[in-house]
Order: sequence, then C-alpha cells, then structure tokens
Amino acid sequence: MKILITFVLLISFGSIQAQWKYQGMVEGGLINGNWETNAYVQTTHGVQYKQWSAGLGTGIDYYRYRSVPVFIEVQRSFGKKTVRPFIVAAAGINATWPTEEQKQQWNGWMQTTQAEFSNGFYSRIGGGILLNANAKVKLSLKIAYSYKTLSRKYTEWNWDPWPQPVNTIQKTMEYRLNRLNIGLGVSF
Repeated sequence: MKILITFVLLISFGSIQAQWKYQGMVEGGLINGNWETNAYVQTTHGVQYKQWSAGLGTGIDYYRYRSVPVFIEVQRSFGKKTVRPFIVAAAGINATWPTEEQKQQWNGWMQTTQAEFSNGFYSRIGGGILLNANAKVKLSLKIAYSYKTLSRKYTEWNWDPWPQPVNTIQKTMEYRLNRLNIGLGVSF
C-alpha cells in the first residue's frame, strides 16, 4: 500500500513539475514622452506556469538619462491560440548609468562641473499580442506605459556684480519620467 501511495505521489508531482517551464525574453523598442524619443533593450528570465510567467529582468534605458532598470515582471496571456493577447506589469529599481556627456553640468561661464546621479524607481504596465512562431519561440508586440525616477545633484555658480566673490549653490533635480513604450520581443 505504501508503495502505491508513493508511486501516485511521484506521478502527481512529476505532472505538476512538467507544467513549470523556463522562460526567457529579449525585447527592444522605442520610448516616447516629454523628452525626445529614445530606445531601450531589456531581457527577462524566469518561469512559466500555464498562462502565467514571472521573472527578473534588466536592460538599458536611454530615455533622457541612460539607466539600467532591474525589475520583477509578471505576465498573463489569454487563450491557447496561435495569436493571443497578454498583459504585463513590472516594478523595480532604476539604476543610473549616465554617459560622460550627461554627467557634465554647464555653469554658464564657460565651465562645467560633474553632476552626481542617484538611483530611483522603475515600473511598467501594458499589454500586447503573442504570436507562436513555433513550439518553443514566441514573438510579441507590446505597448506599455512606463515610469522611471532619478535625481541629479550639481553645483551651480552664482555670479554677483563686481567686486563680490563667486558663490556656489548645490542643486538637486528630481526627474519623474512618464513614457509610452512600443516594443518587439522574442520569448523562448
């Protein structure tokens, strides 16, 4: 009797385990908001269970200031047809990685100082369409709203009329960037 119960449990556990699959995704696209349109590239890796998938992701976001979002993403697809809709949500940290040019702060008197950047928050919510290219590969078209924050601290020179000395002022700019993403991806 114990052998039969053990056998039934092993078969049940094996079928449950077979439903959990690795899922990886690479995506690239355009981001648009109040600043000029820019590009992004992301990759997410995790697990899929039936029509749900969850994973950890990262990428490079060039919108306004270059940054590296690190996030948790959850996705839900609907139906089992070759073409089906899905929704997605992600949240995490927006790690700043500005270019050397972006670090330079112009003071207005032919000189620049180095700006310091601080990390912020990253989130994305949206939906799209999945297309089964074959048994293992899916293509996706995604439209999403994304939000990233960061701050930039810099020194500004304040010139008073002669013969006063030059004063420096520490300033901090907080950026809250609302954007629309349009991306193409490949899941495997």
